[in-house]
Amino acid sequence: IASKLANSLKEMTNSDEIYQCIANAVKQGWELKKEFTAPVSESVANIINYLSKTKLDAFKLLGAGHEGFILCLGEPAVLLKLMNHFGSTQCISPRLLNTGVELLFKN
Repeated sequence: IASKLANSLKEMTNSDEIYQCIANAVKQGWELKKEFTAPVSESVANIINYLSKTKLDAFKLLGAGHEGFILCLGEPAVLLKLMNHFGSTQCISPRLLNTGVELLFKN
């Protein structure tokens, strides 16, 4: 999926098309991960169930498969609703930086 995505992105210039391509890759990755990993914990299953009823463009559990972080892609208004639902201590809004990696801690 990553190789196919990288090749597809090289040919794209439209930001909407790029975003949709990435969202599709995230969806594909999630479908594959569900086939090859152990079932998720009950708490993660509840979150995934909630997310599946939203208007997110894509989401995927990141990590070892049983628990971890859930990457969500969607319109800003949808993401804001999620942040309001789950609370700001449970959500991280990543930023793209050109200076390297920045480690975030939420207390």
